[in-house]
Amino acid sequence: MARILTDAVPRAGWSPGATQQSEPKIQGEPPDHRPPDTSRGLERGGKTPMIVFDYADLDTAVPALVTALVVFNGQFCMTGSRVLVQRGIADELRRRLTDRLEHLRVGPAADPASELGPVIDRRSVERIDAIVEAAIAAGATPLVRGGPIRQGPLANGAFYRATADEWARHCPDCGTQARRSKG
Repeated sequence: MARILTDAVPRAGWSPGATQQSEPKIQGEPPDHRPPDTSRGLERGGKTPMIVFDYADLDTAVPALVTALVVFNGQFCMTGSRVLVQRGIADELRRRLTDRLEHLRVGPAADPASELGPVIDRRSVERIDAIVEAAIAAGATPLVRGGPIRQGPLANGAFYRATADEWARHCPDCGTQARRSKG
């Protein structure tokens, strides 16, 4: 756990290593005045990981993950941007998560049936799509390749279908090549 806490991930728009150089690292034990079993809460802004262990109840976890990944269509600092999964359930979680993301109902935020609303503007749709393409070019495997809605009644809006990319191992350029490779 200490490794996770001490190694920061660069935020969107930052160069690799900038976070490590500009912000204090969290190391060592909690100060003596804290009870020994006190948990810590850390908000690093914009790279909210969700961690799923082998013992997770996937019937409960998958809907929660989907909601966390698509809240405000990724335009919120606490929106999930990474799912870290223990190997024992990775295949099943990947199958369920991709199935759910592929079937999200995209539509206006005012429509109660919508599960994924618009992004802020059409320029953002193109920016997001360019980031997703850069992530794929840098080695990400597209599990769900959503993208801009270019036909039908939503084509005149700023709608982007959900995208999920997989990085099978550590990617040193993920912070710059695939800042937020989801819509």
